Amino acid sequence: MLTYQFHKRSLNVKEGGKLVFPNDVWLDVKLAPPEVLGSAHAPVPYYIFDRKADITLDMHTGRCGVVHDPPLEAVKASCLLAPQEVDWPDGSVVFPEMHIELEGDRLCFQTKCTTRPMFGRALYESHYLIPALLSLELPGTVFAVSTTGRVGNVHFAWELDEAVFCVGAATESSLAEKAEASFKHLTKMRRAASVRLEAAVHYLHTAKRLLVVGCSHLEFMAECILNLCKVLEIAFGKKRDDVRGELNRLGYSDVEIERDFVLLMLLRSHFDVGHVRLALPPDNELQALLRFLQHADRAIEHLVKRLLKMVEAGSYELPPDGEMSFDTQDRRRWNNIMRQVEQALPPSQAT
Repeated sequence: MLTYQFHKRSLNVKEGGKLVFPNDVWLDVKLAPPEVLGSAHAPVPYYIFDRKADITLDMHTGRCGVVHDPPLEAVKASCLLAPQEVDWPDGSVVFPEMHIELEGDRLCFQTKCTTRPMFGRALYESHYLIPALLSLELPGTVFAVSTTGRVGNVHFAWELDEAVFCVGAATESSLAEKAEASFKHLTKMRRAASVRLEAAVHYLHTAKRLLVVGCSHLEFMAECILNLCKVLEIAFGKKRDDVRGELNRLGYSDVEIERDFVLLMLLRSHFDVGHVRLALPPDNELQALLRFLQHADRAIEHLVKRLLKMVEAGSYELPPDGEMSFDTQDRRRWNNIMRQVEQALPPSQAT
């Protein structure tokens, strides 16, 4: 549900126009990153035969790419899909002829939509499904940045219905103070000598990165929830009652515990975070969930700061790190996995 979901979008129709169906439809999708399809001169994750090329390797990040000389031209491709009738669970659906054309990072569609629902399907296919299918075949991953177009002579943009974001407040001096506070946390981490506490900080950092690296800040919402829950699990254990008890010891009220933390664990366990689910909630409920995620991120951030402070003061003690190597059962499972990994790898890549 949370991974297999698409943020609600609305049609921003230009100059007060009205969309009428049946009608001819043109869609224009902007793809990224542009270099994958030859629209920008930057390293790409593939090599073109019979072309001079250099491999770039950034040993700071471990990322590599190929720079071609001369630079790659924009990829050009086109396809005419014939009309198609398919039987879906709710009845027969007739897809009209569709012409698809790709030139670099621009993907264009031309078709005829008889109804508004059919137009909605065309928007979904162009913005979400075709980029995913391109990534299935191309030696690089692409995604849609924007979709615009026209129905007849009426132009539109397909935009997010709601933007959910949080803006912090600070002064120039307070930013410097926060940076200095971060440096001082290092001494607390050293004295704590807790791998468990360090792992909690890293899980939170991963969740925060997932909020900013997607095409939209909530593209990786499910993965963000998963990492926020890992903060709770590494600190307090997997069971919700254990988490409740430890949060009580840290001074949280029952209301705060259920609202800010247990709710995250319920989402992780039941709604397409740790387990798959196709069912989608109503749009208004999904938007409320997106707003909650912004709140949950801050709640876990405050929790980690409280942990640092109380562990440093000696008023709270995290569970011992325990044995840092696999136990007998895990080692047996791991050895079995690694044997299969070695068998799956080509001889040149095996250890």
